[in-house]
Amino acid sequence: MARSSSSARPATTGSPRAGAAEPERARADAYVSLAVVASAAVVALGLELADPLIGLAITLVILRITWQSWRTVRDGHDGHEH
Repeated sequence: MARSSSSARPATTGSPRAGAAEPERARADAYVSLAVVASAAVVALGLELADPLIGLAITLVILRITWQSWRTVRDGHDGHEH
């Protein structure tokens, strides 16, 4: 299956704000990935109730990231003192 070249490029706006959140975003992405693996592992061990709980936690992390991103864009704040 061919992959669109636009999906392979990182989303940047040319703004200094775009790069300021990258380490935090990468860390959050890593936590979400680990949670997905953990969910698969606990389901494989027979703890099926853990799957929706971990899914809820992932949803909350994504909502938190979205909220923080919105506030950063809205406030014009790049996280650095000028």
